[in-house]
Formats: sequence, C-alpha cells, structure tokens
Amino acid sequence: MHTSKQHERILKIVKQHYSERGTEFCFNLLADIPVSESRLRAKIRHIAADYNIHQNTWCTASAIEIIRKYYPKGGAKACMPHLPGVSANKISSRAYRLGIKTLGTRTRTLKPASQRARELRVAREPKRKGPDAFLSLPVPPSVFERRLDWNWNII
Repeated sequence: MHTSKQHERILKIVKQHYSERGTEFCFNLLADIPVSESRLRAKIRHIAADYNIHQNTWCTASAIEIIRKYYPKGGAKACMPHLPGVSANKISSRAYRLGIKTLGTRTRTLKPASQRARELRVAREPKRKGPDAFLSLPVPPSVFERRLDWNWNII
C-alpha cells in the first residue's frame, strides 16, 4: 500500500499539523499519494492514534489570538463570549500552557472579626507550638488583677 518513504512523509505531516489543523489539512498536503481518499484519511487517523496525537478542534490560531488578547485582562470569563462552547477550564489550561497569566492579583475583603483575628495571628512573636502556645497570646492586664478560687471562678 505505502512505501516506507511515503509512511515517513505521512508521519511527519501528521506530527506537524494534525493536532492544530486536522485530517483535511493533512489530506490536502498528501493528495499526491496514489491511493483512494478514504484509505489516505484512514491512514492519517490511524497514525495519529498510534502516536497519541489528538485533533484539537477548538483551539485554532484565531482562538489563541483571542486568549492572548482577552485572558490577561479578565481571565477565562473574558474569553468565553468570544469562544462559544468552550469551557473556562479549557481556556485556563490552554492559557497556562501558552504561559499567559492574568494581570494583577485577586484581593479578598475580610470581615472585621476575621481581619482582627488575622492581625492577632501575625502579631504573635515568637511563634510557639505545643503546650506553651497560649503564652504568646495577648492577655489584658485586668486578668491578673482578679482573684480566682480553686475552680477558676472569679471571686
């Protein structure tokens, strides 16, 4: 059916172009091989399956341009209106593989109680662990002015 040179040529083209452009593009590059269309298409798919090359149907060159343009400003949600039918996870993973990051960082607003607890945690010096951990907590002086009885009740 195919000579070894033809097989090597098919393999080279499939490795280069199949994942981004698909079967039809590879078929058009290999149209000069004297075999039926269906056999050549089957051969392209067979080689791609053997080498675990998957056809990337959604991420074309134009989709990559959209990701490069909109992802840094607003993340996957900014890209989704321009790429219908593509999930945010797919967009994020493609951006990660392309090395594209969002600009700035997300900030979380804390509730006042959480903010106070955080300040107390940060203020603890030195950080103690184990049974002495309570010693590093701030204790108001009024605690030491009170008298306690045996059961730790205030007198």
